[in-house]
Amino acid sequence: MKIINITFSVEFLWTLTGILFIFVELVYPHLVLAFFGAGALVTALLTVLGITRDLVSQLIVFLVSSLLLLFLLRRYLKKTLTGTLKDRNDQQMFDLEIGKVVPVIGEIDPEKGKGKVKYQGTLWDAEADGFIAAGESARIVGMSNLTLRVEKIKKEK
Repeated sequence: MKIINITFSVEFLWTLTGILFIFVELVYPHLVLAFFGAGALVTALLTVLGITRDLVSQLIVFLVSSLLLLFLLRRYLKKTLTGTLKDRNDQQMFDLEIGKVVPVIGEIDPEKGKGKVKYQGTLWDAEADGFIAAGESARIVGMSNLTLRVEKIKKEK
């Protein structure tokens, strides 16, 4: 094939297509395009070896090899590459110190939404069942996503 006075072989075009599919898979990972990229590379190899000489046989090899690789390997590779999560509640990346007393930086009002507390040197969204004014202290009782659940510390008389 000749484009702008440059001649491209069919093998080169299949190889380029395969590399392009694999590159796009790296940018948008869904673990599908890589198999079509591998199918294009298989087609390029068989074309170099002279097994697929015409476009129809190349397209058949491309589709069959891509789909075979996709159906045979995707499930295995997806498990291998993405890993597993032991427990949905085990997503926490650090040990939350339940019972730790933290300062309330922004008032926590259940009617208005989330407030702010300072925990481990960082400001965190916080929610509570009752109003807690800024400047008071609260006790951590749990966590929901990235929001700390706190309760107001009752002052002893």
